[in-house]
Amino acid sequence: MSAVFQCMAVEEFGAPLKRIVETIPQLKGSEVLVKNEYSGVCHSDAHIHDGYFNVGGGAKLNHPFPPPFSLGHEMEGIITDVGPEANKSLLGRRVAVYPWLGCSRSSCVHCDDGQTNVCMTMDSERFIDGRSLMAGYSSHVIVPHDRWVIPLSSDIPPGIGAINMCAGLTAYSALKKVGHVKDVSRNLVIIGLGGVGMQAVHIAHALFGEWPIGVDLDAEKRAEAARLGCITVDGKSKTAINDIRKQTQGKKGVASVVDFVGNDATFNMALQMLRAGGKVVPVGLYGAKLNIGLPFLIFQQKSIVPSLCGTLQEAKDLMALMIHSKIETPPHEYRSIVAASSALDDLKAGQIKGRCILKHDWPGPGSHL
Repeated sequence: MSAVFQCMAVEEFGAPLKRIVETIPQLKGSEVLVKNEYSGVCHSDAHIHDGYFNVGGGAKLNHPFPPPFSLGHEMEGIITDVGPEANKSLLGRRVAVYPWLGCSRSSCVHCDDGQTNVCMTMDSERFIDGRSLMAGYSSHVIVPHDRWVIPLSSDIPPGIGAINMCAGLTAYSALKKVGHVKDVSRNLVIIGLGGVGMQAVHIAHALFGEWPIGVDLDAEKRAEAARLGCITVDGKSKTAINDIRKQTQGKKGVASVVDFVGNDATFNMALQMLRAGGKVVPVGLYGAKLNIGLPFLIFQQKSIVPSLCGTLQEAKDLMALMIHSKIETPPHEYRSIVAASSALDDLKAGQIKGRCILKHDWPGPGSHL
């Protein structure tokens, strides 16, 4: 009898996920089979579940792949089988799966430079986010090559390796783009203190040795950031921008802002609190539309540097930083994989504080594999 895998699949955009059982294909080449143990629930999962991304001005970018498919790209588990050309020593290892694969062609300017996360070729090796029934919300995934798995130290708590492959990596890569900032506690602002934003707060402290300024609408999220040592500001306050500028040298504004929300209000706020020569790193995908005159940016020498996920090397560097700096894990909760639909609903409704991690406690066929 062939081995099988289970997944919570999108069969219709916006509808509850359905449990599907399928046969696991035979491995070939350097492929590895990972039995998922934990998977993160990401905001982009919610967008893909809806079938579109809001790209601003009322416009929508429809998801290019039709159902059925599995959601999820934050994966952690055990390697249970390897292809004939894969590294056999990986068998039984607990790993995180780096999901941002490209085409891996030497002729690709992005992949050849290690930036597979920005390779947008439709025939890439990427298998997540609507391309397959095997992804984060499935019991098993076939990873195209063993180089895309990162062995995890026992010091990394369960599920934290998974969420660092997107949320943590996204925060880390965005902060690396910020570069050197003098007096971080008064010159670096994190907008949006949700799951990714709170990871950014912790990573910023590990990288720079100081806590950044935190901005959010939610009082509980601000309280958590304040507990850590952040100056916090209520994003809906009419004096929010001035309150932040008052913290800076000469009240000129901050050096850098990382926007993990990305709607019109937060992006405009970021530009207004920024001093001349400063940098905004937009990350959130909530439909902000860029409507700004180029001379404004040139005269004030303000930079806009978008950030999307991160590279494989950045993922490895982040995991090393997690261990070396003993970064506190962000607020998180565990739910059963079979409750994935309700987790998505709660995420869309803003009912999840921090990160939601799905535990792969599958019932029935395939649960013993």
